[in-house]
Amino acid sequence: MFERKGNIRYLPKQHINSYQHPSRMTELLTIKYYENITIIFLLLVSFFTWADVFDKERALINLESMKTQEYFGPDSYGLYNGVRSHTLKIHLETKYQTAITEFIKHAKSGATERSYQKLVAMRIILFNRDTLDTEDEERVATNFEKIMDAIGLYSSGGALNIWMYGFDPTKANKAL
Repeated sequence: MFERKGNIRYLPKQHINSYQHPSRMTELLTIKYYENITIIFLLLVSFFTWADVFDKERALINLESMKTQEYFGPDSYGLYNGVRSHTLKIHLETKYQTAITEFIKHAKSGATERSYQKLVAMRIILFNRDTLDTEDEERVATNFEKIMDAIGLYSSGGALNIWMYGFDPTKANKAL
């Protein structure tokens, strides 16, 4: 493969530009082929993963099972004592059950990630933070996270952060 001239070895002239050599071109085309196949495979996997996230039947089953539970009473771990006022508790339960019903209707109509995020934002602002203790505010946000888990929604699009903290830290000004 090498030509020897004294103590120095040289590539033959036909191999100096290896990108023009037929075997190198075949090798490059083969690499491109496998890169394209890999990209297509990853796209298909991500598509089917995304498509599975909003499985309508599973979301409906999960949401229907959520309608039978109580959300603002004391938890079994003793970490949350429940809403202190009985009338406020009934009011919060009613609002939350209405939110679950809205999500069920939305799931039946074939919702998208963005439409679910808008629904989270529209429903959570109905809970007036001024009437709630900090623990109750956290419980409202946690309950909406439960809805998001039930339908397979990864992010609220900042709606929970804005409701809880008044801003979305993921979109905060990076210059600060």
